[in-house]
Amino acid sequence: MSTPLPSSTIGSGAIYSPSGSSSSPQQPRAAPVAHFASLINDGIGNDVLAKSHPAIPTSGRLLAANSKYIAYAVKKGLVRVIDRHTAAKTLLRGHADQTRIVDAAFFGTEGTSQRKEGISALWNQLCNNATTSNDGGGGNAPQHAPPAAASDVLATVGGMKDSACVLIWKIKSSDDDDNELEAEKLFELRYPHATRIVWHPFNPNRFLLLTRTYDQGEWGNSQRSVASIVDTSRLNKTFKDGYALCDCGDDKVLNGAAQFYVSANENTGANDVAWSHVKDARHVITGHDDGKVRLWDLTKNDGSTVSCVHELDVTSGMEESPDKRVTRVLFLSQYESAVSNESMTPPFIVGTDSNQTITLWSGFPSNGDAPQRLRVFRLADVDPTSLVSVEMCPSPYRPPVPSSSPLVPSSFLLLAERKKGCVHALHLDTEWKEGTSAVVVKGFDYVSTLNVVHPIYSLCIAPTEESGASLEEEKDVELCCVQSKAVQVLTLSAAMCAAPSKDVGGTERGDLAAGVTLIDLPSEVSDEEAFEDFEDEYEMEDEVEYSTNHSGGVDDDDVEETPVAVPTATAAEPNAFSNWLGAIANPIPVPSAPVPAPAPPVATTKVKSPTPPPGLGFPTILPPLPPAPEVSDSQFLSPM
Repeated sequence: MSTPLPSSTIGSGAIYSPSGSSSSPQQPRAAPVAHFASLINDGIGNDVLAKSHPAIPTSGRLLAANSKYIAYAVKKGLVRVIDRHTAAKTLLRGHADQTRIVDAAFFGTEGTSQRKEGISALWNQLCNNATTSNDGGGGNAPQHAPPAAASDVLATVGGMKDSACVLIWKIKSSDDDDNELEAEKLFELRYPHATRIVWHPFNPNRFLLLTRTYDQGEWGNSQRSVASIVDTSRLNKTFKDGYALCDCGDDKVLNGAAQFYVSANENTGANDVAWSHVKDARHVITGHDDGKVRLWDLTKNDGSTVSCVHELDVTSGMEESPDKRVTRVLFLSQYESAVSNESMTPPFIVGTDSNQTITLWSGFPSNGDAPQRLRVFRLADVDPTSLVSVEMCPSPYRPPVPSSSPLVPSSFLLLAERKKGCVHALHLDTEWKEGTSAVVVKGFDYVSTLNVVHPIYSLCIAPTEESGASLEEEKDVELCCVQSKAVQVLTLSAAMCAAPSKDVGGTERGDLAAGVTLIDLPSEVSDEEAFEDFEDEYEMEDEVEYSTNHSGGVDDDDVEETPVAVPTATAAEPNAFSNWLGAIANPIPVPSAPVPAPAPPVATTKVKSPTPPPGLGFPTILPPLPPAPEVSDSQFLSPM
């Protein structure tokens, strides 16, 4: 049963106390993947450094999933990859054994990616229906459908001081053994400051790297880099044993990548980063320790530095908190803002107070004004020192009854507690934009609390690759989770996430549901006040198969772990999505914004061995970035 929240009035918010709610938590159906004890992601991923340094708030994931594979971190820097349909598996070895994985991601599974599979196909159909039924429909909503992806390209990030910090792999089926997968290393980036990787929405040769260093004195008193946009076709690298290697040594700045520079202040470190629209990916947002988010325009860079065009203090006007850090940022790229038709970005979500406070903001206006704070949701009864994991997922689908109004696509923000077995599904309040097939987000209208028994340390959407989705059939949403004692796939049904009945209350100030209190906040943040315009100890257990009659662990060289087949809604098609290049056969239109022209070709240093294709070997579908500064005594590969 769900708990209603006060109606979406700009500037107001709600505090939700699960213990005071009259709703009974439901328990999702669980399918085990592997049984082993995991550790909370501390953002450090280095057992030696973790003894002397506090944890870093991170949105990095301990696992990654797409429609075919699940990959999750195990001990000693290893990563297990399992085929969701056949249970074939492999173990990725490449990170240092004294480190732990701090992030993992398949290409095409970030929140701004566009795919047409599973529940996303239902969204596209709903938007297409709205286009034909509404006069003057814009038909642009299908571009913003929530993602469900299939890709065989996986990135993993090791802990601080890992000798092979960022690795990119290609996963494929084995020609010799149906029970084994094969993994080809495509790229190794030795850059020990990387803590998080976020793929470009539709270009596999580009990604964002979030960086952190403990010794801020290294940066002096001027500025520091908090992130880089990496184009693998532009990095200076050598080729070894069939893969590309870029070794940065102890350099603080990644040569060949454009940097995101901020003031070298101890409170300006970045904790999260996200891309904007799928249709242009022009803007990037970062969340910082000083309570600010910064917006960056990728078309305004000289090849070595990206310009910060806006800065916003998202904690201004909020209740005083000892922790001002912004720990989560998400663009809602499938939605439009409810307050402005002239936004240059989609609306966005910000997490503060260890993600226990979630705020919805309008998009950044194109005229330079400050975004508006639309809605605030605060989670009570949570350990203030515990970071809450926040992920976005499409709503489970249930066909509307014939007499009801047309169904509006929507999504949930999943808030997973790391010290209790609870997940809170916060539903976005959406409506059709009049006369179009676009969807507007207004706020949050209800929350559903789910009991998952064991605390969740990391989670992601586990999309399906089925096609031909029908609007006449219900569709569940699957989540892949690393919990304290297991890796599991949880299934969210439409029934357990359904909207509350109208007689429960929660629409007016004097009619609040049990467990809900109202807070009032400023509707806007003034330019002068907040807006600037620019140009635990845990012993790792043996992994064992979930079974009522198993014989114990296996060889320790194989991490003492035996995964089991993961049930999915559909069977795998032969060689389905074995090569992700089909995903860009029909690319999203090239950005219309002006992009600086590439510089004349730079002379390259000859090498004796044949030169493989630049980047990761994928065709480039975007104009190249401006030229990076030339680095002597090293091979430079021009963009394709």
